[in-house]
Amino acid sequence: QTFSHVLHLGWYGFGEPESGIQEMLVGLGTDADPTAIRGFQTVGTGREAVMTALQLTEGHVRVTVRAQNRARLYTENNITITVDSTPPECSNLGVATPDAGYFYYD
Repeated sequence: QTFSHVLHLGWYGFGEPESGIQEMLVGLGTDADPTAIRGFQTVGTGREAVMTALQLTEGHVRVTVRAQNRARLYTENNITITVDSTPPECSNLGVATPDAGYFYYD
């Protein structure tokens, strides 16, 4: 099953004291190919990106963030996320009201 997804990404920790960071790039793929789903896209020099209209199937997806300096050298880091369409289960419900306190329903 394929789903249309939006990913909101944020990162920190990239720095380049000598020539500075020229651009940040984000790719989406697999362990074998970090751009199999979406090739590297420049997102400026910020620390966040939004990827829209993603057609993802259930399973694992690797998000790679690449920082490139003015000398065109880069470093990157990645994380693997899980696409799972299974809805969460709710077996217990609690209700809090200002005047009655907290009630627990099982």
